[in-house]
Amino acid sequence: MDTVHSLEHGAVSVTYQPGLSGDQVKTLNDLTHARRYTLLSPLQQPSPIILSACGVQLSVDKASDTRVVAFLNKYEQASTAPEPGAPCTGGVTVTS
Repeated sequence: MDTVHSLEHGAVSVTYQPGLSGDQVKTLNDLTHARRYTLLSPLQQPSPIILSACGVQLSVDKASDTRVVAFLNKYEQASTAPEPGAPCTGGVTVTS
């Protein structure tokens, strides 16, 4: 399942610059793995961390920014997604 399709189902994508510190990546990993409808991946991008949901984005410098949890709470499975609640199971996790 690709990211855009997951966003249609109410998921939130969290991307971070590959050079982000290990403690920040761990914070993001802990936040996203505690939820069912989130994706986390490194990506070359202009901001250290970008959260994306269907039709909305937030850029932050630190994983500890309180807006990260607020964004996840507001947009994960939000009614603004075209198909909230549809399963996002069966994906493949690849680490390198």
